[in-house]
Amino acid sequence: MISRLLISSGVLLATAAIICIVSVNRKVALVKKLNPDARLDIRKVYLPFQLIFERAEIRLPSFLTTPFDFMYNNKMDRYRGEDRITFIVAPDLIAAVIADAKFIEEAYEKKNEFVKPIKYYNVLQIYGENILTLDGKAWKRHRKFVSPQFSERTNILVHQEAVRSCQQMIDHWEASGEIDGLINITVAMFYYALGVVSAASFGTRLNWVDDPNDKPEGFNLTLKQSLTYVTHHLFQYILTPNIAYYLPFEGLQTMKRNFEENKEKSNLLSSMVRACEGDSETFTDEELIGNIFIFLFAGHETSAGTLNYILTLLALHPHVQERLYQEVKLTCGDQPPEYKHINQVPYCFAIINESLRLYPAVVAVPKLAVTNATIGKYVIPENTDLFIHTHGVQHHEKYWGKDYEEFKPERWFEDQECAQSAEKVYEKIQADTPIRAFYKFEKYAFTPFSDGPRACIGRRFSEVEMLVALIMLSQRYKITIPPGPDPLVSCAKITYKTTKDVLLKFTIRQ
Repeated sequence: MISRLLISSGVLLATAAIICIVSVNRKVALVKKLNPDARLDIRKVYLPFQLIFERAEIRLPSFLTTPFDFMYNNKMDRYRGEDRITFIVAPDLIAAVIADAKFIEEAYEKKNEFVKPIKYYNVLQIYGENILTLDGKAWKRHRKFVSPQFSERTNILVHQEAVRSCQQMIDHWEASGEIDGLINITVAMFYYALGVVSAASFGTRLNWVDDPNDKPEGFNLTLKQSLTYVTHHLFQYILTPNIAYYLPFEGLQTMKRNFEENKEKSNLLSSMVRACEGDSETFTDEELIGNIFIFLFAGHETSAGTLNYILTLLALHPHVQERLYQEVKLTCGDQPPEYKHINQVPYCFAIINESLRLYPAVVAVPKLAVTNATIGKYVIPENTDLFIHTHGVQHHEKYWGKDYEEFKPERWFEDQECAQSAEKVYEKIQADTPIRAFYKFEKYAFTPFSDGPRACIGRRFSEVEMLVALIMLSQRYKITIPPGPDPLVSCAKITYKTTKDVLLKFTIRQ
């Protein structure tokens, strides 16, 4: 019996191997026929469940990994901004990777030839369809109702709530004595950004210290606890098949219960949104809940992650921190920033841009060729995935110089005297010089918020909340980091983030 099973298993594996090899060879032949001089990256085996191996901390060889993971892990050696495209060929896909600014510009401009591949976004339809997971007419309909919410009026509200949330954080640190030790800035920025998006987007203010008894009737978690749980466990939830929830394991049942409870809380928020809009035809309940989830997740996860990097980089580069403090002191004094100040701090913006260049929230932006399309001299076969390699183009000497791996906010300034002198910048700002006039860079070599019609509609929202935190924390504290392992070791999951929480020391300025 056992021998028969072993023979059958061997036959199945051999058959699968032959099918994989034949499939790969056919795809390679197609790519070579259309693009004789293209770079090829051939995978004999493709494991869609590679993320599960990562979860178990089993490191797979590069030829077995997914395109996203391979682009990150080989960012130092592969897919740099060259004048040719790399094609990843595996049994179940052909994927073209571009990391050249001109190629990227062309891909964004050809919006009818390269569309959004919904298959990569379906995992985010946990609570319903939303603006991030749709394309075509459905996306236009969602965009019509969603985009007006990201107005200047909203940005002013974001500023107000960011100031409130940041001050609440500072008051708690100092009243509780946390300021005397090391602060887990990864967690702190998560709660800060969550507080801003919850208050500015849905009118629900979260206290910095959550009252465990402040639960809606019939719920097990507070709103803050629920949103925190969903965000921290989203990766596991996506990987877990529905059938697993029938198993009598407490961990699985807890995850299922908390995700369902979060949907009910979103339902409460949707009622508030409907009451404000007075239009029951805008979205279905599922669509409204789906968009609320995406706003809560994307609206704070990416900002919190970027702030985690920014504050860590400032701790590692005291001279940058001091230059930032001089700008903030000249612009705001020792008072919280007013909304007008947001457009008067070019060095603050440069710090944010430099952090996003080094550590973009999204490693690559996927597209799908709906017909045989061209990028430069290359032909992208129909139904081929096209990856705009954000991380690769933002780490290339061609656009950023030989020191492209270094954290240097001054690289963004056209006038290096302005980069070095807060007084010089302040004089120009007082003379009504617009903030964009300080910078010079190649547009499509920096696209952390994507570009084209599908660019991130919450970009200004995110920038305002990050700027407020950066200004208020640098006003009051000097930031240092204790000796230890490299805190910036990162991984690319749903978003790009540090593998471990970062602990920083905040010392009140004298």
